[in-house]
Formats: sequence, structure tokens, C-alpha cells
Amino acid sequence: MKFNQLAIASGFAAIFAVSAYAQTPSTPQPTREAVRSEAISSHKDGTMVHGEAAPKSKPFKSTKSRAEVKAEAIKSHKDGTMVHGEAAPKSEAFKSTKTRKEVKAEAIKSHKDGTMVHGEAAPVASPTK
Repeated sequence: MKFNQLAIASGFAAIFAVSAYAQTPSTPQPTREAVRSEAISSHKDGTMVHGEAAPKSKPFKSTKSRAEVKAEAIKSHKDGTMVHGEAAPKSEAFKSTKTRKEVKAEAIKSHKDGTMVHGEAAPVASPTK
């Protein structure tokens, strides 16, 4: 008895599941001709995406005159705030608190005891003697 009820229930579930897919969509689908005309117009005005490329953007419109931009560039170059490539702008000059002799002695000591960093490697724990 339970098997018959289970078979009937699964049969109804299958019928209702198929009918759910057969229903018409709530939003009307565009016709082939409408899709085609939209593709042609987006290709002509440059908004069509090709592969991974982004659509064309509007050309840049500056708010400053050429003379203002040049004056700003000259000023930033003179005061050292102009960025060249990936370098950061000039910072305040470094003032060491150690003498050259102290720095060299410290470098020799760290090389001998194995705590000197070579390249981008992290310092090695000091060896136990």
C-alpha cells in the first residue's frame, strides 16, 4: 500500500514539475530582429563588449588649461613631490644617529653570528653555541 501511494505521489510531482517549466515567462522575450538591431547599433556606437575588453569610454575632458597643467608639473618637479615611475615622492632627508664605523662594525658582527638578512629572506634565528 505504501509503495502505491509513493508511486502515485512521485508521478504527480513529476507531472507538476514538467508543467512548471512549460509556463510562459513573465517578461516578454525580444524578437530575433529586435536583438539583431540592438547588436548592430551597439557595435556602431562602440558600446559592444568584445571578449574581455570593456566598452569604449568617453574621451577625457580636462578642467584645467594646458598652461595650468604645465605650471603645476614644473612646481611639483622643483619641490620634489613629482612621482617618477613607481618611486614614492621625496621624503625628508634621513639623519643617522650612528657613525660609519659603528654601522660597519654592526654589519660585520651580524654577518659573523648569522643574523644578517640576505636578499628578501627573513632573518634566521641566532644559532645556539
